Amino acid sequence: MEVTRRYETGVVLVCLLAGSAWLFDRPLLLVGAAGIGASLLVQQYLFVHDVLATTDDLTLTQSLSRNRVSTDEELSVAVRAALPEPVGLSMTVEAQPPVAATVRDPTQRRFRLAAGEEEATTTFSLRWPVAGKFECAPPTVTLTDQAGLFRSTVPVGDDASVTVVPRRPRSLHVGMAGKGMSTAFGEHKTGERGVGLDPGEIRQYVPGDTVRQIDWKATARMAQPHVREFDAETDLSTALVVDTRSSMEIGMAGETKLDYLRQVALAYIDNARANTEPISLYTVGDGGVTTVREPDASARHYSHVETDVHDLVPTPTGDGEMDENGEAAARTTRGRTDRTRTPRQASEMESRLRRDDSSFGRTLLPYVTDSKRYVQRVEDDPLYKTIRTYLRGIQGSLVTVILTDDTHRMEVREAVRAARRHSEHVLVFLAPTVLFERRDVRTVETAYEEYVDFEEFRRDIARIDGVSAFEVGPADRIESVLAETRQTRKTAVRGQ
Repeated sequence: MEVTRRYETGVVLVCLLAGSAWLFDRPLLLVGAAGIGASLLVQQYLFVHDVLATTDDLTLTQSLSRNRVSTDEELSVAVRAALPEPVGLSMTVEAQPPVAATVRDPTQRRFRLAAGEEEATTTFSLRWPVAGKFECAPPTVTLTDQAGLFRSTVPVGDDASVTVVPRRPRSLHVGMAGKGMSTAFGEHKTGERGVGLDPGEIRQYVPGDTVRQIDWKATARMAQPHVREFDAETDLSTALVVDTRSSMEIGMAGETKLDYLRQVALAYIDNARANTEPISLYTVGDGGVTTVREPDASARHYSHVETDVHDLVPTPTGDGEMDENGEAAARTTRGRTDRTRTPRQASEMESRLRRDDSSFGRTLLPYVTDSKRYVQRVEDDPLYKTIRTYLRGIQGSLVTVILTDDTHRMEVREAVRAARRHSEHVLVFLAPTVLFERRDVRTVETAYEEYVDFEEFRRDIARIDGVSAFEVGPADRIESVLAETRQTRKTAVRGQ
């Protein structure tokens, strides 16, 4: 409880009357001081009593138009105060939005419920410039008595939470060689036959088939015993491995590599939730694994995984790791030397050259003597280490989904091979760097050459048994690279 200036004036008056009574020997002044002091005490008691009673009866609700919004998107907040009957106190209600939020009109988050009124409301808009999960604290109610002597501010009601997610990238493209996928993310088939619910093929009966497998209509039609197979039902678990290293921040704000790959990860989470399938999440930064969510199929787990994916940000780029164009210099390692040989090939080549006494062998040997360091480089790669460490412990059938880019090509290739050893199938979603770099730093021809180089890398990954590889990026950018190149080629042909 706070006292107002009016109360302080009353206290000063009491002191003056009491002092005057003593100074001038006027008992009546002392009686007046005692009366005013007693009145102030009574008013204070009544105010405390009314505050307790009013806050108990007051119904204060704070409702959000949505619980999930995108960055820079407006959200409406409505605050309503209601009393069962009028009271003698006046109230000022003020909403308490998070500090990170921007209020369009700050005056709208405050309203007054005058003495004798039973209900009042206000509505205002919030906007969040950053992503994350935020709590709107309970509104505060400031109560004042009719005499204006006392004031008390208390929080009333419940808080409200809102999740702010990054803005969805525009024109999401997922496909191969510039062509989009024909199926939704997350769909997978076992490719196996057995006992299940979905009808499969009909074949001729062979010894060992059970009687319940016989298709009697087909048997009667073909005059020989035939059985119908069914698509086998399997409990598949999905492992999401998301690369959040510094190279994933390349791109415009809200449209970086990670922003596009995030949408693919969210699609797999939605698919797992719809089919009640276990899903796990492993995120990888430059220093190693940053998030570990073991397989689970509970509603709470899906919510946690989804929140983790929404909150992902690339590892901050260290000093000296930016090029002259303001982009991560790590991307320069994605060239041809990064995909010339695997660690095993490098080690085998070194062994052969050490046994070769020819001039050719002696000349070439110094260039491959770093094979052990080369192997160590792959083994120390955070993506490779995370997959080797965590996937081996997952039980049952597993589909691994790797979301990364084309910066660390050799490491990605070896990580995919490691994932394949523990998975029924591996899906790799790659963000081509050429589609996210600024267009003013390279010609269309150069961009096309880099895209072709990326496509060779993607196909190389897809050639691994049991692996599918896709490109992820802005559809308009890839269409621009391919369309302008086709036009350039047509012009060149006409000019010949």
